[in-house]
Amino acid sequence: MKYIFIFPFLLFSIIFSQFEKKLQLELILAEDGDTISIEPGFFSMLGTLSLENKNNLTIKGSGKSNTIIAFDRQINGTEGIKVRNCQNIIFQDFSIQGYKQDAIVCEKVNGIEFINLKITLDQEKIENKNQNSLAIKNCNNFIIQDCLFNSAINCGLFISESTNGVVRFNEFMENSIGIKVVNSTSIDLHSNNIFENGGGIALMNLPDLSLHKTKKIRLFDNIIKNNNYKNWSKMDNSSYFIPSGSGIFLLAVENVEIFNNSIIDHKTFGISILSYLITGLSTKDLEYSPYSSSVFIHDNMFRRGNKIPELNNFIGRILFYKFFRNSPNIVYDGNINPAYLGKYDIQPDFRKVCIVDNDEASYINLNVKRNFKTWYKPYIVKYDTDINECFCIQKPLPQIEIN
Repeated sequence: MKYIFIFPFLLFSIIFSQFEKKLQLELILAEDGDTISIEPGFFSMLGTLSLENKNNLTIKGSGKSNTIIAFDRQINGTEGIKVRNCQNIIFQDFSIQGYKQDAIVCEKVNGIEFINLKITLDQEKIENKNQNSLAIKNCNNFIIQDCLFNSAINCGLFISESTNGVVRFNEFMENSIGIKVVNSTSIDLHSNNIFENGGGIALMNLPDLSLHKTKKIRLFDNIIKNNNYKNWSKMDNSSYFIPSGSGIFLLAVENVEIFNNSIIDHKTFGISILSYLITGLSTKDLEYSPYSSSVFIHDNMFRRGNKIPELNNFIGRILFYKFFRNSPNIVYDGNINPAYLGKYDIQPDFRKVCIVDNDEASYINLNVKRNFKTWYKPYIVKYDTDINECFCIQKPLPQIEIN
């Protein structure tokens, strides 16, 4: 009787092991121009699938509902699929269901597309993990299109130190952060549905990384709604600074244009424009600029019901104290880069935060340098709430062209 119960488990393990070895061998032996097809089925993987030093390949499943790969019982490695030092790679038409660290991670890849994928963390969330559905690191010329990213403990999509990308027609839901872009340039994020995450979109420029700017980024035609879910990120992750109830979170960015978005029902704020100084952290990175500048926010639609802001976050507590359940849609910390001040300490318009022609866009300028000199002062000062102080126009950013 004992063998009757063990045999099915051994049989399935052998089948999955054979499939994994076969797929990994195909990835190793693939030549330029090959298409690697993955048949329909559910495949539980025991190790990381690696693709290195390859050019011009397509890895294609039989559809999101037909080809399902799971890494939640992985024994060897932490990434599900790891792509490194490649060029012109396409992944399309399959699902990943469950993973240990990052479901897919790409490093130093020039030219990569993800089309019609579904990546979901189909297992219990553990707060001390930093799992991403898709991580793009040190990559150029990437496209993410028609994908679903669900339930990541950190980010549905994490882009770091990368250039020239387009993210379009995707859905992000129930992640701590839907999309996080760190120290990356020349990216279009458009026509995505981003809802029920802890935070919707975060653009962050952080010190001590190889690229020193997050700039030339356009956010447009997105529906960013009800991102009031729990942020599971732990304290050693930059996502921790993003309060639950954030639509768009900007930190120390430059040359960002946000337009034609629907930003709806966020309990803390719709958009924040902040400097790195708000974190209270120091840095020895001499090339780092901690300020946000050249931000153009126009023609967006804001809607917000009466909600209590996130009270585990300092800005959320200030907004709650000042506005209770009716916080402004746009929060600006008022920190200006002194290097961009001209004659009579006036910023030129192209260096400012410009906010025009938005529907129902209430506003607050925290004036951090003036109002945060003691621990209690932020709670007793009067803040600037006249959005007309940000009335200015900037030149639209160009469309991103993938090479």
